[in-house]
Amino acid sequence: MANQAEAAPVRGLLLIGAAVVIGLLFLSKGFDNGGIGSLSAGDLPSSDTTVPSGVGSGTSDTTDDTIAATGTTQLPPASLPVYVANGSGVSGAAGVATTTLTSAGYTSAIAPEGSAPTTPTTIVYYFQDATSNYQADAQAVAATLGAQPTAVQPLPADPGFDIKSAVVVVWLGPDLAQAPTG
Repeated sequence: MANQAEAAPVRGLLLIGAAVVIGLLFLSKGFDNGGIGSLSAGDLPSSDTTVPSGVGSGTSDTTDDTIAATGTTQLPPASLPVYVANGSGVSGAAGVATTTLTSAGYTSAIAPEGSAPTTPTTIVYYFQDATSNYQADAQAVAATLGAQPTAVQPLPADPGFDIKSAVVVVWLGPDLAQAPTG
């Protein structure tokens, strides 16, 4: 009996050693260019990026313009989902800003709803992921509203309010807020 108890650790070490050798053989074959495991880029499946519900893909067959060297896709204003959140403290200011955007051709502007937390200055957020980047769109929206170029920023994971299905979000501050007339 004493012999079997002493031999068990030795057998365990031999099994571990054999597993390591077999693993190394498999690994060396996996890195061999002529092996059965070699793939070309065409053999790889295409990846689909999950975009939040209601967010456009940033591409279209006919009307998009990709801006050279930025990786940014710019949509026509009529198909860009823009949401204006009122963080200015001025009642109705988001509606005025949305009307300004609609008059400029942003017909996909999402009607404002309620208010957002207050912000000292206007921020224009843009959605971006591995396949879409709406920075150029946000810059165009900022210019339309008269916001400073420095107001354009990537959309944080949680901006602090519901962004609806927008890819560009204007968080309206008192610097650009206008009360409705009439």
